[in-house]
Amino acid sequence: MNERLRGVAEHFRMRVADAAVDDLRARYDFGCVLHDVRYGRWASMGRSPIDELGQVLRAHPSALHRQARVFEVIRPEEFGLLLEARFSDGRPMSWSHFERLATVRSRLERLTLARRIAEDGLSVRAAASIFVRRLTET
Repeated sequence: MNERLRGVAEHFRMRVADAAVDDLRARYDFGCVLHDVRYGRWASMGRSPIDELGQVLRAHPSALHRQARVFEVIRPEEFGLLLEARFSDGRPMSWSHFERLATVRSRLERLTLARRIAEDGLSVRAAASIFVRRLTET
């Protein structure tokens, strides 16, 4: 491949990876807001504020609950560490990977699994089999 073309391709590969990180950070920040909606000043509104928010956003409430759970389980410092786990092409894990990692209780276990997901280039579905195996081993 032409060296200049290779440079252009690399530049855009990095831009896409950076955009993915920005998207993950925005989702995490929204998880913080959703946590506040679940347990903060809106929690006493009677009807579930997450349900109402889901209607406004045209999002299923279960998706909003999962998004809040990522924030509730994975604290900001750990989130930053997990963002550093990159696939061989420089992309971070997907938000679905983060949702799956939020089901793991141990911080160390989450970091170990994230490293393995990135190193092995595992999809969410492939990573799920590791989660299931780890649960049955304990």
